[in-house]
Amino acid sequence: MAANTPTHENTPWTSTLFNHSVAAKAWLAVAGDDDCTARGKVARAALEAQAEVYATPAPTLGAVRTKLSIWWGEELYADGYESSINRIIMGDLTRLELEGAGATELEASGRSPEEAAAQLAEWHATLADYNEQAELFVEGPSDRWQGREAIEIINAMDYSAGVLFELRAPNIYGVIRKLELLWEDERFQTVGGGTVYVQILRDLHRLTREIEAAKADA
Repeated sequence: MAANTPTHENTPWTSTLFNHSVAAKAWLAVAGDDDCTARGKVARAALEAQAEVYATPAPTLGAVRTKLSIWWGEELYADGYESSINRIIMGDLTRLELEGAGATELEASGRSPEEAAAQLAEWHATLADYNEQAELFVEGPSDRWQGREAIEIINAMDYSAGVLFELRAPNIYGVIRKLELLWEDERFQTVGGGTVYVQILRDLHRLTREIEAAKADA
């Protein structure tokens, strides 16, 4: 199955996305209106339509990209480190869509097979280093810390995370790991952004299972 092949009926997603588009246009139409009551009603409708987009299962990786684009909004194109990470993640999803549709490595990412293999090895080595430092931090001070302070362990984790963000995610699991690191402090919240993060990560896990199952049946 191609990574961007619909895995659920598209009707709920298409309908939800259409409702969101209508609500967003309605908000733009009244944003400068002097009638506060009218603006309030339309704003609530727009927020409800947006929440429905996040809650509706994404049928494809392209749909996940749409959710992230809506969530990040104009910040996706802003200057700054986090915005640049967001754009890299969007690029990862686009590349994985192309690869899932049958594009070669060179077509999907501009990399030769040798370059892709080298970056894959770097990804696994960096992820292993991050996981080791995280394990040491959770364990607490011990001989394995080799005399380092907690801040040094944290700095090592931050450095590895930064390298992972810059590297191309090798698969959907890699995108999930990047998002987990990016949303580390908020993804367990039960309101606001935390809810959105859970819904998007749930989409990616489900799509991964479905794609792997389809490959096994092929």
